[in-house]
Order: sequence, then structure tokens, then C-alpha cells
Amino acid sequence: VSKLRNLGFLAIPFMINGIGLTASRGAFITVLIGIIIFLVLRKEKFVKHIFIVFFGLFVLYYIIDNLLKYDILNERLMEFVENREIGEREIIWEKVIEISLINPVFGLGESGYENEIYHHFYSVRAAHNAFLYIFAISGFVGLFLFLIFIYHLFKKSLMVFNQNKNPICFILLFVSILFMLRSGSFFGFKTLWFFFALIIGFNFDIELL
Repeated sequence: VSKLRNLGFLAIPFMINGIGLTASRGAFITVLIGIIIFLVLRKEKFVKHIFIVFFGLFVLYYIIDNLLKYDILNERLMEFVENREIGEREIIWEKVIEISLINPVFGLGESGYENEIYHHFYSVRAAHNAFLYIFAISGFVGLFLFLIFIYHLFKKSLMVFNQNKNPICFILLFVSILFMLRSGSFFGFKTLWFFFALIIGFNFDIELL
């Protein structure tokens, strides 16, 4: 367990570098909120909890300080704070909802989605939102089934937390949902499905954090 924890700490600099190079505001916010959730939900003895909180705040400061050194990410964050802009996603979301209503029950399928989105942008664009993408390709039926799957992941996360006060499943699920809200191509993103598998297969007797 301690080796896994140490490997996780070693991954932090690589994670910071990856977020900085991609200038992803969504990844930046996801990491910060994930750390905050960990600090809030983790249950320990008072003295140990205080130590973990201070250590977590130090890590949080380290991440923010280093990420703001990336000029492009810094500029995008300032644009979001000052203008509340989220890039071209708003325009794409409006069009995805519009074409989804062509067949709202069963959806358009992947090829149907690609054809319709191509007519609007003259290129195939990702939906930049997994839930909207599922609605577009499989309608209310597919979206309902997927939400049932997410509900069971939430239920398992709650069971894990109630059993041993371990917030790891909640963190993984929250990070995954935030990613899905910002990405429409999550089906091929193996890390996300790995997170889902970890939540489903979590052993109550194993402490990962």
C-alpha cells in the first residue's frame, strides 16, 4: 500500500507538466477539486487529519504555483475568470442539442451524428460533452441506460465511504464525471474505463489512501 502511495506522489510532477502543456482548464479545475474532496471526506484522528490537511494544502499550492507558470494555461484561466468564456464548446453544445432532437428517442447513431455535425461546421467535431454525445447517438434510451450505470458507480462509491471512510471511489467518480462533461470522445479513453473498473471492483479491506 505504501509503495502505491509513493508512486502516486511521484506522478504529481508528470501530471502537472501534462496539464500545463495541454493548457486544459478542465483538467486544472478537476485536479484542484479532486484534492479538496480528498481533504474534506478523509476521516482520520484529529492530529493526523490536521497534518493531512496542511500537507494537502501545500500540494495544492505547489500545483497551482507551477501550473500558472505556463503562459497559455494562465491566459486561458484569466479569460475564463474575466469573460466567463469556455471556448467554442458553447456553440458546439447548442448544435449537438439541435441535431439530437432530430431523433430524441433512439438517437442518430455515430454515422448520423458525424453527418449532421459536418453540415454545421464542415468538419466532424467532438461534442465536448459525453452526456450530450450519448444523447445524440443513442437518444433518451441510451442516455437513460448510461445514467443508470453512473448511478450504480455512485452507489458503490457511497458503500465504500460508509464502510471504511475511504473517499477514493468518490474522487475517481467525480474526476471521471468532470472529464465527461468536457469531452465527447471518452469511449476510447482507457483511463476513464480503468477508473470505472476500480470503483466496481474495489475491495473494502484494501486501503489505498
